Amino acid sequence: MTLAPSKIKLGNPSDKELAHAIDIGIEEYFMQSAREIAMLDMYEQFYKRGWTAKLARQTRNSLAPIIVKTVTASWYCALKESGMASKVKSV
Repeated sequence: MTLAPSKIKLGNPSDKELAHAIDIGIEEYFMQSAREIAMLDMYEQFYKRGWTAKLARQTRNSLAPIIVKTVTASWYCALKESGMASKVKSV
């Protein structure tokens, strides 16, 4: 509900972020993203106060872009690893 009407700004990984994901491997990139999400402390906020407008904003502005970047980087790494990257438009 929070994300449906909005476009996720800042959700596209930069070339530098994609290169970083390739350099460290998608597993480590995923773990870095998971740590970044944990540092948002959103679950604790939800547990204490329930769903709030602040959490909705944080979901839209912080959490969703991290998730989108991580999924995009995962697909990009898989594409590079498969050797098919040369057959698609560059990122």
